[in-house]
Amino acid sequence: MKFDILVTTSFKKHAKRLIKKFPSLKNELQLLINSLENDPKLASQSD
Repeated sequence: MKFDILVTTSFKKHAKRLIKKFPSLKNELQLLINSLENDPKLASQSD
């Protein structure tokens, strides 16, 4: 089962600022979104 990730406007705004400071964050966020779309149970697992 595949899920869609909805990103809020507020999150996008804050992420944009952080990506300017930490360019690798853009790639890391994309990897996280891809992982969650393919396996949403990752979000509920804790270490």
